Amino acid sequence: MLHLSSRDHIIEFALAQVGKPYAHQGWGPKAWDCIGLFAQSGIQAGVFEYDLAAETDPEIKCYSRRPKPAILRRALERNFIKLKLEEVLPGDGLWFRDPLEQHLGVVTRVNPYWVVHARTSAGKVKHDPVRNLGYVICGWRYPGLADG
Repeated sequence: MLHLSSRDHIIEFALAQVGKPYAHQGWGPKAWDCIGLFAQSGIQAGVFEYDLAAETDPEIKCYSRRPKPAILRRALERNFIKLKLEEVLPGDGLWFRDPLEQHLGVVTRVNPYWVVHARTSAGKVKHDPVRNLGYVICGWRYPGLADG
């Protein structure tokens, strides 16, 4: 029997969501937003623990459709490990910025980078190459994958 790594489980879960609809504050299982998809992929793989209902920061708990950069950054910094682009591996997250929205995707492969993401403008979960997603700010790693 083939043993899947935690990274494989993250990617497998994220890919299984492709085609499901986008929904603001969607944490699954029927609809997703980018943050919910990234967090739930780590939860399902057993490398991340988080309960949005227990969140004490009201700006993070009830984030707007296009959260302010400082709010999203605060949420990511409190819960994940920040990475330089060259440190990002499959199973990590990539954070993007473009003129319309900030965005987070689950990395499925590198060189070239591909991500699974739930984006407002796409209306559903997609699997796309990074070159179509705008400007990469940095990567994020689940605390349970701290060893790389």
